[in-house]
Amino acid sequence: MSAVNHWRDRAFLADGAVFDGRALWTVEGLEALETHFVRNLDEGVGTFIAKLESQLKTTSPHVKQLAAEMLWLMFLCPSNMGAAKKRSTIETIWQWSGEELPSSAAELLSDAALGGIGSAGPGFNNHRWRELTFCINTMLIFKRLPVAERKLLIADGWRFAKWLSEVPDATARQFRHMLLFMLFPDDFERIFGRLDRRAVAVAFSGLSNQAVNALSPLELDRTLRRVRSELEEKHSTPELDYYTPPLKGMWQQQDFRTATQDITADHVLLAIAQIDRDGVDLKEASTGYDLLYAAHRYPPKLVLSLAAKHARGTEFDRSQFAGGEDSSAFRLLRSLSFEIVPKAVLPDILKRFLTQASTGSGLAVSGYPTEYRGLQVKVSFGKGVLARVPWIAFLGAGHAPTKGSYPVLLYYRKAGYVIVAYGIGETHDTVPLWRNLDSTLTIEQYLAAQAATEPERYGDSYVAQAFSEDHLADIDQIAVAIDKVIDEYKPLLSATQDSTTAIDVVGEETEDELYTLDEALEGLFIDRDAFGGIVQRLRSKHNLILQGPPGVGKTFFARRLAQALVGNRSSARVGVVQFHQTYSYEDFVQGYRPTGTGFQLKNGVFYEFCRRAAADADNDYVFIIDEINRGNLSKVFGELMMLIEADKRDPDWAVPLTYANSLDEKFHVPKNVYLLGLMNTADRSLAMVDYALRRRFAFIDLEPGFSSPQFREYMRNARASEELIHRVVRDLQDLNAEIEADRANLGPGFRVGHSYFCSVHGPDGATHDWYKDVIETEVLPLLREYWFDDPSKVKQWESRLLGA
Repeated sequence: MSAVNHWRDRAFLADGAVFDGRALWTVEGLEALETHFVRNLDEGVGTFIAKLESQLKTTSPHVKQLAAEMLWLMFLCPSNMGAAKKRSTIETIWQWSGEELPSSAAELLSDAALGGIGSAGPGFNNHRWRELTFCINTMLIFKRLPVAERKLLIADGWRFAKWLSEVPDATARQFRHMLLFMLFPDDFERIFGRLDRRAVAVAFSGLSNQAVNALSPLELDRTLRRVRSELEEKHSTPELDYYTPPLKGMWQQQDFRTATQDITADHVLLAIAQIDRDGVDLKEASTGYDLLYAAHRYPPKLVLSLAAKHARGTEFDRSQFAGGEDSSAFRLLRSLSFEIVPKAVLPDILKRFLTQASTGSGLAVSGYPTEYRGLQVKVSFGKGVLARVPWIAFLGAGHAPTKGSYPVLLYYRKAGYVIVAYGIGETHDTVPLWRNLDSTLTIEQYLAAQAATEPERYGDSYVAQAFSEDHLADIDQIAVAIDKVIDEYKPLLSATQDSTTAIDVVGEETEDELYTLDEALEGLFIDRDAFGGIVQRLRSKHNLILQGPPGVGKTFFARRLAQALVGNRSSARVGVVQFHQTYSYEDFVQGYRPTGTGFQLKNGVFYEFCRRAAADADNDYVFIIDEINRGNLSKVFGELMMLIEADKRDPDWAVPLTYANSLDEKFHVPKNVYLLGLMNTADRSLAMVDYALRRRFAFIDLEPGFSSPQFREYMRNARASEELIHRVVRDLQDLNAEIEADRANLGPGFRVGHSYFCSVHGPDGATHDWYKDVIETEVLPLLREYWFDDPSKVKQWESRLLGA
């Protein structure tokens, strides 16, 4: 605390400086910061430091030096930022003054001085400009007080805290708690994050969570002081720390990364074995998703909780982490090669299919899911007239109903059987993917034996399991049979694909798969003219990015857009990859890869995609890059930064690549390749898109579609009541209006998208129970992240969204 005392005596109570003997902390200097920073906020694009430099550009050297010392003061407490980073920031700001830091500053900038004394909550760095504004206002208001009043305040911590409450924005700022601790460490805790302060109070004060949330910061300070006195007496020592045992485990929730960092696939398998042995209690069951393993389904959060127990010895409390499509829990399980699927997708498909096939109630297939477990879903009831054998196929990359191998459900109405089969395309002479079927009956053999009849079609496919019409209500058993065949299919599929060219290919082109703009619009909440305009923009610019808030269906929209441009529903001319922080040029373009005996030059996914497109110049190809701004774009694209430009798609612009064997070995991006990037505007962790790359792409904003007539029609088709449809549209539009109005923290890029309500519905459709589950497990966790520093607002929306 010697650095704090040094600042207090020389700068806070006097008008001197922290680093040397000059006068910096004066009313005049603070008023200059008020004028150029507080009253001149920059809400544009850029980092905090870049904006601050611009704001202070016309100020005197002393004002810039004062800003550096103020950041030094703000950095004394937080321990979740490295001393080197703090020191670099302070030195950078000081250098704007045109002077070198005085040698007397060395000790105050040492690791010991800047190491920190407690973790700041995430809002401290995210809202650093707000914290600096509060710091400037506090110092200026204090310095303007008469000397006698200042002395009274500094002599009494509680009087000072009451005074500090009157400074604008004090209730929301972490620097308030830091300043009180630095000046009065015997009365105030070194707990700076709002959530931690409240969690400690709830754990030890005897007050309810609701009661603690209602306390003002000053009331909470007094509660924490009382708690400390009681704990010191109970443990017979004043040397107690809330962040170390024994107190830490009594209030602090487990950090997700810490709780799960040791989990491996083996631990997950042990958890699955434990569930197989002990079963699943009703309160442990999953409402929205299943982890699928060996055709059996398990609650994903329970699996992860038990896996943590096998990895670390203690179970990870399921109430302390969220599930859901984009949750850390699901990402971890999937990274360990476990599949997580929406709970009712396959049963819903089967129930609808069997009803439609048995009643002959039409040929329409719109509204069926297009993907299940990473496979394309194709449904057919015939073209023009009802087919003799309706079917559902689950297709891997490069396979189609007319070519290849795939799991398939076939309904032989005449024979009275539904057959889950190892499907084989009947119109192309291809080598079957399936293995070890020598003792398995073909459909022709099975129906001859069981029904004394011949199959109308597909007789060469093999029977995995058959169900007579008396057992068509056994939807779950039919689903298990399909999952078992898919379990066999996916490893065979992976083994036939070159890992260096493992692009997600959307089917195989056939002549009867021509795709119109109107077909592409099915399921999209956008009018025809707007969608047609986006198709034309992609065609003219060649490179386009779809950006929008979470849940507006960017991936779904991108596939439809790609298929509309190439004019084919199921085309090998559409590729998909997903960028991430470690994605590299070697993955995307070309690089050396280990072979076991050395290294070999291998082409990346985009290189191979371009090579295929160049060999088929009469057709268009679309390459989709999901999460495009998660990658280091300059690093990943390399020479392609130039080559992807629309006017440079020509052999005349070809250049040697980084790993080319000679200067004569050149590469260019063909004219018939179109790049389609996807970007989530609400991901705070992502860097801005490289400006050099930005000018090479057109940008299209996708909006939440709650107000569209297509959304209402979709909900009606999902059997939602008119009352529920009205509620979803009204409440979500109002919620998005509030998110959009919160320009300081959120804005339009953080609105909630419609696809949260376009997910799998239960067997009874879009019911109120389904709606409640979506709100509780997907929307509310998102709002808690958005307004982490304003739980009362989250509570307000929770009450509204879940209210009767």
